[in-house]
Amino acid sequence: MVPLDEVINDIQRVIYSPSAPSSFFTNNGIAPRVFKNMLKLCSESIFLYNDNVYKQHDGVAMGSPLAPLLAEWFVAMVEEQVVQQSTSCKPIFYKRYVDDIFAIFHSITDRDNFFTILNNAHQNLTFTMDVNKSKLPFLDVSVYIKNGKYNTQVYRKPTNTGVLMNFNCEAHIKWKHSLIRCLLMRAYRNSSSFYLFQMEVKNIKSILLKNAYPDQFIEGNISKFTSDLKIDENQFKQNKCTNTKENQLVVTEFDDVYLNIPYIGKPSEKLHRKIYHRMRKYYLCVKAAYNTVKVGSYFSLKSKCSNLFGSNVVYKFTCSRDENISYLGETKGHIFKRISEHSDRKSDSPVFDHLFNCKDCQNNSNISTRFSILKHSNKYNVRSLESLLIAKLSPTLNIQLGKFRGAGAKLVLYS
Repeated sequence: MVPLDEVINDIQRVIYSPSAPSSFFTNNGIAPRVFKNMLKLCSESIFLYNDNVYKQHDGVAMGSPLAPLLAEWFVAMVEEQVVQQSTSCKPIFYKRYVDDIFAIFHSITDRDNFFTILNNAHQNLTFTMDVNKSKLPFLDVSVYIKNGKYNTQVYRKPTNTGVLMNFNCEAHIKWKHSLIRCLLMRAYRNSSSFYLFQMEVKNIKSILLKNAYPDQFIEGNISKFTSDLKIDENQFKQNKCTNTKENQLVVTEFDDVYLNIPYIGKPSEKLHRKIYHRMRKYYLCVKAAYNTVKVGSYFSLKSKCSNLFGSNVVYKFTCSRDENISYLGETKGHIFKRISEHSDRKSDSPVFDHLFNCKDCQNNSNISTRFSILKHSNKYNVRSLESLLIAKLSPTLNIQLGKFRGAGAKLVLYS
């Protein structure tokens, strides 16, 4: 578990150190105390479970955008202390990914001493050691010694099911091509010899066949991959060094526009083609960013959040006595806050005026039950959606507000 206060204090120490280079926070005059409070506010976790709200006192929440950064900082902070204390048993080779470490030592004594120092460095960190003279896994790589030389190949956990994106699933064909290329690239990078690469390609083909990929489709992708990278048995290592070299990302200005389209098969592709050809007339290149929904998302195990926490919504208020008396509004914030604003005597609200004059609404002990969410939207479209719904439903309390009926955006229809 990441000790949140300790990590935040260390981040503050490093950023505001006199010897540290200038940063966004120091350049904009943000005080250390303010920076610390901001970071703490962003990393604290408040969650809902069994209709109860909880606050996590320590550690970072899974899924938090800051969680990987804070975890990495914590382990690096401990690692720095270990390096200073292990001068006599320093490893020959040392690589770490978050809390997974691969190291080579001069002797077993050095290995055991380093392991002891590592486990005593912090009470929140406990490492286990996997020792094997023949083969060791590190992330997705299996390392072993043969004839006095190190060899590497792809490693899969014993619990690996081999289940991939099925060929018959509703997904774009490019994603299926990319899946095979991704698996082949991993095999190419992790295999230390052409023979091991060939063995992994056979494993990949076997897995893909079990996921309903046609043999011809697989062979076509393998042939294209080996041809593009010029993979040859005689010059495997030489070509590998050239092909796996990291290319520097160059960001340039471009006129491409990406359109988010739900993928439901051929209709989605047809829609994109129509938009693409029409927009070309205006010198715009519209590319499709397809998205799909996993079946698991319909069966969430998380506690359902109350509608009162909904934001970017169009809502409707209905009178307790007469359901024909209603009001439509929008809010970008939480709807419970907008309900409290409507109930405030100081607010200039037709809902409050109605509540003040309607005895049935006054007798309602929980007025929030008279508010319902009509549509969810986003912060860019919520006002337009409100205008459309007001024009369609003509709520009585909005009509009293004059020409625009209290809409946040003016509705103009062109024919």
